[in-house]
Amino acid sequence: MASKPVDPFGPTRKARVNFRLNDDIELLKSVLARNPWSDTSRWEAISREISRDDFIVSSRRASERAELLLKSYRAEDRLKRSKSGTEELYDEYKKLMKF
Repeated sequence: MASKPVDPFGPTRKARVNFRLNDDIELLKSVLARNPWSDTSRWEAISREISRDDFIVSSRRASERAELLLKSYRAEDRLKRSKSGTEELYDEYKKLMKF
């Protein structure tokens, strides 16, 4: 009897989480409050803090996203981000990135 092929995109695969500007701001606030680069176990607390029912973020994903935000900011990629949210949110984002 032939076995069923395994579906790599089956029910065990988690849906991809897309960060929005509000999510980035919450992540940056948590990063500033905890300084996870001095103690990498703090990424777990950050991931729990920013996750919600419809937005689950692993500690690895939180760390990778924070690194990406820092690299993007340093590369002066502000135009793309300014179009994705309100002016007030973008101003808060810029202030948080100056740590």
